[in-house]
Amino acid sequence: MNYCKDNMTINSAKHYLKLVKIFYHHHEIEIHKLPRFNDKNAKVRSPIQTSDLPTKEILCEAVEIADPLMQALILFLASSGMSKIDALSLTIQDFIDATSRYHNSKDWKTAIEKMKEFEGEIIPVWHSRRKKTNKFFITFNSDEATRFMIHYLEYRNEKLRYNPKNKNKTLKPTDQLFKVSEQYFSVKFQQLNDALGLGTIGDNPDDGVKGYNRLRGHILRKFHASSLEKAGMDIYSINVMQGKSNGSVNDVYFFADEEVLLEKYINAMDGVLILSEVKEYDRYSPEFAELENENKVLKDEIDDLKGDIDNIKALLKSNRI
Repeated sequence: MNYCKDNMTINSAKHYLKLVKIFYHHHEIEIHKLPRFNDKNAKVRSPIQTSDLPTKEILCEAVEIADPLMQALILFLASSGMSKIDALSLTIQDFIDATSRYHNSKDWKTAIEKMKEFEGEIIPVWHSRRKKTNKFFITFNSDEATRFMIHYLEYRNEKLRYNPKNKNKTLKPTDQLFKVSEQYFSVKFQQLNDALGLGTIGDNPDDGVKGYNRLRGHILRKFHASSLEKAGMDIYSINVMQGKSNGSVNDVYFFADEEVLLEKYINAMDGVLILSEVKEYDRYSPEFAELENENKVLKDEIDDLKGDIDNIKALLKSNRI
């Protein structure tokens, strides 16, 4: 306990101590009651300010020097707000499901070819459950992230095809969407952070506490929330997208409407775009859009007929015909 107290920040110390206690209780090993942490003497990091978050310019530079994996990851995390562990648990099939409205295909290669031909914006809809809290959430990512994810999958598939050591010559739907371990994920962000000379944030030299890298997975989650709020999105919707609680009462009685949430995201999406401007957004595939236009024409015709019927009824009532 003293080691945790002397070498970790208060939150980290509490977290690791909690894990140790769970381990002992699970194996039915009795331990004496531990004293509570005194927060007054605890080591704490300096609060992170909005100015500490990476700017769009910094993220753009990071994407420019990154490999295809990190390009896709940076743009995805910044525009979706997903946590590291949730993003790394996604499969290629999850990506195909999230983009199904644009291709209506079960084969990932066919789906990607259709998406590459699609001229509008491709905004995937992700239905997932947070590994940390077991809470369901709905989120989206930008079109630019989608395009880089497609490029990354094609790049991976090509490497598989031409590597004689690989038994599987093509990606499978069950394969990890972002092929990287949690540990190497952190290493890759560390390398980019160092290459750009970004240093750390949250340092507290007086307590001997080192801060976090300015560019890392979790900071992109903060960037996502902060940027969407600046762009006009309400906190409630941002919490829904990040899988955070909006309070026990709200969580029980209020449920997010996917289409309403998507509309809000589209309206605020320029806040999380790194490389491009917001284009005119087309939510569905060309076939679906054509069907919607036909429905609109049909609805207008029905409305006109209803109007004619109302006029006839009014004339009959006044004995004019």
